[in-house]
Parts: sequence; structure tokens; C-alpha cells
Amino acid sequence: MTVSLTPTRLRGARTAAAALGLALLLGACSAATAEQGGDSAGTPAESARSTADGPGPSDTPDPALSGQPVPTLPPGDPGTDGSGEAATDDAPPEGDDGHAGEHGPDEAVGARTVPAAALVDAATVAALAGGSWSTEPDTGSAAGCPPVTPAGAAASRTLLLRSADGTLLQVVSAHRTVRAARQAVDSVAGLLAGCGFTSAGDPRLGEASAALARDDSGAPEKAVVIAAEGATVVLVGRGSAASAAAWDSLADLALGTSCAAGVHGCH
Repeated sequence: MTVSLTPTRLRGARTAAAALGLALLLGACSAATAEQGGDSAGTPAESARSTADGPGPSDTPDPALSGQPVPTLPPGDPGTDGSGEAATDDAPPEGDDGHAGEHGPDEAVGARTVPAAALVDAATVAALAGGSWSTEPDTGSAAGCPPVTPAGAAASRTLLLRSADGTLLQVVSAHRTVRAARQAVDSVAGLLAGCGFTSAGDPRLGEASAALARDDSGAPEKAVVIAAEGATVVLVGRGSAASAAAWDSLADLALGTSCAAGVHGCH
């Protein structure tokens, strides 16, 4: 039997096929939507957390939103002081030697002494200036000058060392206050200026200092006056002690050993 499709029948078959395809497509989309919705629904506990007002009991609030300081360094970092804020390393004010809380510049200090260790010994001078040095009796004055012991000092010790080609006079004094020691620099420099010494500038040693020089009969002399922590050092060198090779080192050493007469001692 032969079936022939007329144009009307052909159009009807095409229409039925299209309807069947559309139904299958809609069914597949519905199934995919249901599966996706099931994956995103989550557990009841998760749904409750997502809809509850505010954070959960185990949540940690953001410091930036809680009004608390936000640390810039991790806990335990050496740069923090334990409060979460960076520690600062402020330098002491200008003119503060770090001991202002112990003794102010005008605070009177108790009994003051000058031990022998506050002066540079003969062996050290010999190592720097060369030659053999010995201790000589002295009156605490440079040649042709009055004694250079500061007026009003609480205690003083002098030492005159001599070699074949030089001399070195040391006077170390302890003062009642730090300010008194500083003021003594000008007074002693004035005494030396009165016997032929002239200013050679400020060597910038200690808390206050003055350098002087004198050319006496072709033998150059150098002098330095230094104040540090309530003590003063007067150093007058001649000949090999005043040489360029030895003088600066002797002045530095004299300042260093004078700490034994300072208000804080050597530390």
C-alpha cells in the first residue's frame, strides 16, 4: 500500500514534531533548575547562619570595625610594648646626658674625692709619647703660671710627669655640682691666658672644653681644660707630650680616666 503525503499532511507532521521537541526541551530545563537549587540550598544550620542578624558566636570581629586599635606589628614583635602599639625610642632632650633623673646640673652631690685612677699614669704616657717618664713633685701649675686648680673644687689631685724631652701636668678636680664643673672651664682657661697661653679653639670634648697653646722659648706647649659629669681635667703638655703624635690621644685618655672623679663614676 502506498501512502502519499499531501502538503497539508506534511505541514501537520512538522507541527507535531516541533511540539514534541519543545516539550522535551522544557522538561530538561526544569530538571537542571531543580538540581541547581538543591545544591545551593545548603544545610539548615548554614541557612540559619546566612540569615541570622550579626556574626555567629565563633566569629571574630574585624578590629577596623570594632573601634579597637589595629596593631601594625605581629604580637610579640620586639618593636611593640605589649599594648599593640609600636614602641618609640625617643632620644633625650638636647643637653641631657642621660643622667638628668639622677643628678641635675645644680643638684649638690655628697662627699667628693679624686682617686689616683682618675689620672693617666707614667707607663701610659711613655707608651704614647715615647721615652721614660717619672713622677715629679709639683704645685699644680704650669711653668710661670699660677696653680690651675679650679677655685671652689671639692677635691683635687695633681700629677707632674717628666721625661728627658717633655713634661705633662695633670690636675683632676671633683665639683659639688655638674654646672660648677662646666663653669670652671672658663675660669681655668682665663688663668692660663694670663700667663701667655692663647686660645686654640674648642676641642669639643666632654660637656665643656677649651684648648690653648703657648710657645715658650721655642718649646711649644699645649693645654686643654675639660668638664664632664661634675669633674674637670686640666692637661698641660710640653715637648714630646705636646707632639702631634701624642697630644690628642693623651687628651682623650685624660678625659676617659677622669670618670673616676665624676658624680656617676666609671660605667
